[in-house]
Order: sequence, then C-alpha cells, then structure tokens
Amino acid sequence: MAARRLAGKLRSNWDPHVAPKPLSNNWLLGFLRRCKYLKLNKRKTLDMPRVRGNAEHLISRFFKLYTDYVNTHNILPDDIWNLDEAGFKIGDSATNIQYLVPNNGPTIVSDDTSELVMMLELISRTGKVGKPFFIYKGVYQMENWFSGVITENSECATSTLCSINEAIFNEWVSDHFPAFEDKWSLLLMDRHLSHTSDRVMTTLLNRKVIPLYFPSYMANIL
Repeated sequence: MAARRLAGKLRSNWDPHVAPKPLSNNWLLGFLRRCKYLKLNKRKTLDMPRVRGNAEHLISRFFKLYTDYVNTHNILPDDIWNLDEAGFKIGDSATNIQYLVPNNGPTIVSDDTSELVMMLELISRTGKVGKPFFIYKGVYQMENWFSGVITENSECATSTLCSINEAIFNEWVSDHFPAFEDKWSLLLMDRHLSHTSDRVMTTLLNRKVIPLYFPSYMANIL
C-alpha cells in the first residue's frame, strides 16, 4: 500500500498538468514483471543451532590464523594490536540544558551544533595504549582546532564525510602505526573497505605488519 501511494505521487510529479490517478491494486505485480532488479521472495530464517555452529567454525578459524601468525613470526604480546574506530561529538552540546516553558508550549528546537569526530583507537595485548588518531570533518586542518598545538605533529586527518577512507588509513599505517623494521607486528581489525585495499595491504606488509580481520559481524564478540 505504501509503495503504491509513493509510486502514484512520483508519477503525478512527472507531469504537474495531469491530474493524479490512483494506481490499480495489481500495480505492484506489473511493476515487478517489468523490473529486473527486484523480485518477491518468501521470508527465510536460520535456526539458532545453525548460526551458532557457523559462528564456532569462524571463531575457530580466526584463532587458528592468530596462533599460526604469532608462532611463525615470533610475534611478542607487546606487538599484537587491536584497532577500533569510535565517533563522538565535540564543542558545546545542548543535550543537558533545561528550559522553563508553558505546559502547552511548543517543543524547543535543538541548537546543538557539535561536530562529530572519528577516532582510531589502538591497544596491545598487554594493555599498552597507542596514540589516538583523530579524523575531523573538513578539507583542511584549521589552526583554531588545535590551540597551542603544532598541527604538523598532530595525529589527525580531515575527511569531507568525517569517516575513515583508504587514503587516510594508508597514511595512518605508514606514519602512525608503531611498527618496527626488525620484527613483525599483528594488527587485529574489522573488514572495513578502507582496511583491505591492495595499497593498504602492501603498506602493511612493507612495514612488517600482518593484518588479521575479524569475521563479519563478530568484531564485538572477539
């Protein structure tokens, strides 16, 4: 019903001089016959034993790879790192401000102008914390973002979407990850597209860093 109303509205907008006509009850079936990208499908469910069995297989495979990498390359616990990404707001937030208003008064529109910042967080197996890497929304770094700080030495980058991308992640691997020339490190992370490109893989291996990716949807568990 909602799809039929939306399609009728879209059709009427194509020619504003033509009065909109309601679509027939069989419109959706005709649309699906003409559309090669969609189809009707019955709902399918997976029983929990099958899900758990698949999870056990993926987790076992993950730890087998983990053990093989550590043993083969003699990777020390200090050099086993887990990478994660987090987002938070900066600036003055209006979240906790309270107002006195009449009982029948309108809702006050939020004036919260806080900007979202992404951060790459790094911690080793022994609890050693790496330097956080900040990703600000923008094209260029502005001096007033870093009062009293030399921006050239700051561990940060800018992105038009305030999110990680391949170029930023490759820069982080090249210039900020604590790797060594005389020994291997292991980096555990999710399978974000920015983490898996050929350029990033080459940079990681050139710096003697082995990437180990969490199975899909299991990063929180592992």
